[in-house]
Amino acid sequence: MIWAIERWGHVGLAAGLIQFLEDTEVFESYYTSWWEMTVVKGNYQRVGTPALQARRVLHQLTRVWFPFDKHLAMAAWRKAGHLPDHERSVALQTLLPQPTQPVLAVKADGQGIHLTAHNPTDRDIWLPKQPTYFRVTDGEHHDLEFKTDWQQRENQAFIKLSAGKSWSKTYHRRDGLLFNELAKEKPVQVKLVFAENGKAVGVQAWQGVFESILTHDPNAR
Repeated sequence: MIWAIERWGHVGLAAGLIQFLEDTEVFESYYTSWWEMTVVKGNYQRVGTPALQARRVLHQLTRVWFPFDKHLAMAAWRKAGHLPDHERSVALQTLLPQPTQPVLAVKADGQGIHLTAHNPTDRDIWLPKQPTYFRVTDGEHHDLEFKTDWQQRENQAFIKLSAGKSWSKTYHRRDGLLFNELAKEKPVQVKLVFAENGKAVGVQAWQGVFESILTHDPNAR
């Protein structure tokens, strides 16, 4: 449904997208859309969650970033959805909270992949300590990937990143991320999907997708 609304491109269907803003089930699918058939002429892979994809398409239609809160989003849409484009955007930006976005960086060595997150905003950000989905690929024949299988039983699964602060985490090679072997011949792409919203433990965690290109470290062991 999300991709059907994206292809249709009608802002009047935004309410249908809002219903997915709290759906965090990770999916991976291969499909060929009309645009890709005519422009790219090939299959395209998308990895993410309905919430992430719905938010992305909502932004395409309205030029406003919606929160991962379908009740708050729907309340704002009911007040502003009928307005002309510019007035609607202004109203939604007033009615909806401004998004907080961490700055993520990744580097690699023989020990593993090192993720650093920085909070450049003046508000706290809750961040999942573990990506829900992790993939390393050379874009051709070799992939390393996993989907995290853990329950949100306690808030230790999330880190509170205070305003202006940074946090680092290393995903070790013993976890199965043998990216360094994969990257010996060419750079590889790393994709991390953070999909856990934290509501089960009373926090509102950041959700998003991070992608980066990593090269082999010749000193790694």
